[in-house]
Amino acid sequence: MREPERGNVPGLSSPVPIVPVPRSVDISYKADAGAGGAIARMIGAFLAGAVLVGAGAFWVGRMTAPKATSKPGAVASQSATMSGATPAASGSSSPLDRTAGGDPEAIQAMQARPPTERVAEETLAIASGRARQRHEELSELGAKRSSQSGQLADGASVQMLLKYAKEPETTVEAQRIMATLPAPQAADLIYEVWVGTPARNPTTELAEELVYSKEVRAKASPALGVALDLRAARTCEEFAAILPRATEAGDRRSQALLGRLAVRVGCGPTGREDCFACLHPRKTLELAIRAVRVRASPRF
Repeated sequence: MREPERGNVPGLSSPVPIVPVPRSVDISYKADAGAGGAIARMIGAFLAGAVLVGAGAFWVGRMTAPKATSKPGAVASQSATMSGATPAASGSSSPLDRTAGGDPEAIQAMQARPPTERVAEETLAIASGRARQRHEELSELGAKRSSQSGQLADGASVQMLLKYAKEPETTVEAQRIMATLPAPQAADLIYEVWVGTPARNPTTELAEELVYSKEVRAKASPALGVALDLRAARTCEEFAAILPRATEAGDRRSQALLGRLAVRVGCGPTGREDCFACLHPRKTLELAIRAVRVRASPRF
């Protein structure tokens, strides 16, 4: 096929190629006689015109269509979205955001205004900021373990951990840190959270279940093991089996528990019968009480 010739189209700067008619289209007008020849000439002319019009429209569309352009900002945004990155926020965050994020200065500034002059979102932001600060402090406490023993050797850190363990907002995280401490500190601290809180609540319930878990119970010292077994025992025979160990290793954490066994009334139809009659003929209970009384328990 020959190189297509080009012609000028009004309104276009570039010449439009004149596409040759494919050879498959027969446009030769042979002289035919009769009506059949006239019809054939009309069909041929129609097909030739359709081909020329279609080719011209194609090239005009290609040359007049605007080129797609991408704005740099849009490309960057699309790339960040596809990669999962979050575009950087322009400017600094608002005081409300900084307060909720735990910024000490922002919290102090917002808290300086009385509650009656704050909107609800500001008061909630202060609470969120305080909670974030406590969680950050807990993370720092977990990193203060001794490099040799793995325990929290700093008394102030232990007090802070106990404080957070007794607060509803941070008790789960604080007790999780306690459970990962080595023996016997892990069990001692969780036991303190359980029995050192006056009222029974979800915090003490968690501590009770946690201290009896396999990992934490295995970290209990012999002295704490006596107290735990005394709290779990139910029958006179079970208590009797613990008394020798209480005499040998128990400390003051078992004193009140053993003292309850010395009461000789409280059972039977009238409530005057001895609930622990199997313990009293022997002197093992008295010996155990005297032994644990002189052994100090851990102080926090």
